[in-house]
Amino acid sequence: MSIHLILDFPDIPLLYPFILYDFVILEEPLFYWFNQLLINPIVIITESIGVASSIFIIKVNKLYHVREIKCYLKGDYLSPIIKVEK
Repeated sequence: MSIHLILDFPDIPLLYPFILYDFVILEEPLFYWFNQLLINPIVIITESIGVASSIFIIKVNKLYHVREIKCYLKGDYLSPIIKVEK
């Protein structure tokens, strides 16, 4: 989460709740985001790192099903997901 905040510093002002800033309200924020994703190299690099990190976590922890991902996100990834009946 800290890395996410650091990468957002160019767009999010420092100490925002305590210091008021004027924001520009975009009429088409989705178009703006998509345009930045295709043109801005910083956005391309950071989004690519995020996708690569997610794929790495999924591969290393063998999270191949939605149920396994939910258990992992809950912190229950050390317990067996499929219990064997005796």
